[in-house]
Amino acid sequence: MKKVVRKVFWAWQAEEEEQWLNEMAKEGWVLCEVGWCKYTFEPCEKGEYQFRLEYLANNIGHSESVKYINFIEETGAEYVGNWMHWVYFRQNTAKGDFELHSSRASKIKYMERVTGLISGLAIANLVIGASNILITLVTGTSFNIIGIANIILAWFLYRGYKKINAKCRKLVEEQQLFE
Repeated sequence: MKKVVRKVFWAWQAEEEEQWLNEMAKEGWVLCEVGWCKYTFEPCEKGEYQFRLEYLANNIGHSESVKYINFIEETGAEYVGNWMHWVYFRQNTAKGDFELHSSRASKIKYMERVTGLISGLAIANLVIGASNILITLVTGTSFNIIGIANIILAWFLYRGYKKINAKCRKLVEEQQLFE
C-alpha cells in the first residue's frame, strides 16, 4: 500500500523537508518517489531509513551530477529520486549516521548553490513585476495583478534568501575561527 502526500517546501526549507522525511520514516513510511510537491511513501520498519537532500549545481543528467550520485551510492546510500536539481537519498539507519556534508566547506558550497538559485528567482520576479507595473503605468491600462504578484513573490524569495544566507555566513565565520 502506497501513501501519497502533497506538501510544499521552499528551497530554503531543505532542512525542514529532511526532518519531515525522517519523521515519516520513524513512523514507518519510507519515501520511494518524489515529484513537485508530491511525495510517495511505502511502508517500512519504523526508523529504518534516514534521508538527506542535495541541490546539485547541474542538471540530473550532467556527468558531474551522475558522478556525485554514483559516489553517494558507493557509500551505501540509495538514490530515491529527484525533482529538478534536488536529489533525495536514503540510507538504512543500521549503517550509522548519514551525512552528505562532512565539512563546513562542503556545507558552505551547498548553501551558496541554494542562495544562487533563490537570488536568481527573486531578481527575475522583481524585474518581471516591475516591468509589468511600469507598462501598466505607461500605457494607462487597468491594475496589473501579475506585476504585484511578481513583486510579492520576489519579496518572499528575498526573505528566504536572507534566512539561508545568514546560516551560510555563520558557517563561514565558524570555519574562519577554526582555521
